[in-house]
Amino acid sequence: MNRKHFFSAFSGEIYTLNEEYTHHLDCGQLEITNLPKKNCKHCYGRGYTSKATDTGHYNLCKCTLKDASGSFLRNAAERQIEDVRLHTKKEDFNNSEYVL
Repeated sequence: MNRKHFFSAFSGEIYTLNEEYTHHLDCGQLEITNLPKKNCKHCYGRGYTSKATDTGHYNLCKCTLKDASGSFLRNAAERQIEDVRLHTKKEDFNNSEYVL
């Protein structure tokens, strides 16, 4: 069985799942390529660098994606963009404080 490592943006936890169960994960469960190292100068082995106070999400440390390929990162970004489109209300865009 092939096992994959994931990071929860909601709890900051890192866990491992069998590949057969990965299709049922929500958008906050991010696949990572490396487990965090205890001597990382950014996350000190936690896997995240900080918690965003406005959203409550944990910010993933770059050491967890050290061996990620370009296609891996592209697929992850596309999944995140798709989730933002599906879960953002139209009025959130209309009332945005950021105007281009």
